[in-house]
Amino acid sequence: MKKTDLSEDDRKAFEEAMRGVVPLQGRTSRVAPRPTRPTAPPPASSKPGLSSVASPRALPVTFQVEAVGEVVKGWSSDLDRRLLRELARGDKNPEASLDLHGKTVPRAEHAIANFVSNSITAGRRCVAIVHGRGLHSEGRAVLKEATIRLLSEGSVAAQILAFCSAPPSMGGAGAMLLLLRRNR
Repeated sequence: MKKTDLSEDDRKAFEEAMRGVVPLQGRTSRVAPRPTRPTAPPPASSKPGLSSVASPRALPVTFQVEAVGEVVKGWSSDLDRRLLRELARGDKNPEASLDLHGKTVPRAEHAIANFVSNSITAGRRCVAIVHGRGLHSEGRAVLKEATIRLLSEGSVAAQILAFCSAPPSMGGAGAMLLLLRRNR
């Protein structure tokens, strides 16, 4: 059976079974690239602060995600890897940041989607998301996991070029730096 032959229920059951699995220390785990669907522009909202930005990508994007211990990096298939190295070193300063502490996963996902959309509209290229390390959670970093999932395969993935754990001086494993696509 091919991976693509899995039903949505089977995929969800597998993800549930793997929830809480932690990579061995010092080992690199790789998540297979997964195509993301281009996002349609969200419906216009009458709520203040929410804006709708059409996805800057027309074609599906695949992400490679790599984790070593608490350090995570993800990049789109069309990224120049030099930019990822610069991002990981902290050579790019974030122009804005979003703090997710105290939010539930659905509220965090909504906040991230709005933050990324508004950042692209404002012409920002590098932003930060502070998700925490999950030290006060029950067993795992729930917001960190949700952030990685949303950035690599969720509704905002088409707007992201790369993301990585911030260097220690910028929050370390409790924060993520994002390199955004240009608004075209």
